[in-house]
Amino acid sequence: MGQIGDLLVVSLQETNPTKNTKTLKKGQLFKAVLLETKRPKRRRDGTSYTFQRNAAALLSAQGSPLGTRVQGTAPFEVREKNFMKLLVLASTTL
Repeated sequence: MGQIGDLLVVSLQETNPTKNTKTLKKGQLFKAVLLETKRPKRRRDGTSYTFQRNAAALLSAQGSPLGTRVQGTAPFEVREKNFMKLLVLASTTL
């Protein structure tokens, strides 16, 4: 269990067979940043928000994102944890 912006170590459970996934193999370990959680998050200014799914972005060993875009929203808390490349790849920020 973690909060948005936390760095996690995850194991890849399944891949999309229709896409070219030569670098991604089932059971491989990756670092990931937690981007969305179903658990409500309350900010210091009193606002709160929640997401409909749990989502994380996979990172390489150097800390750069493996993907070329982030589907969904990247919360502002990701900026506080210095993952600026994820904010650039995201379609919207919250």
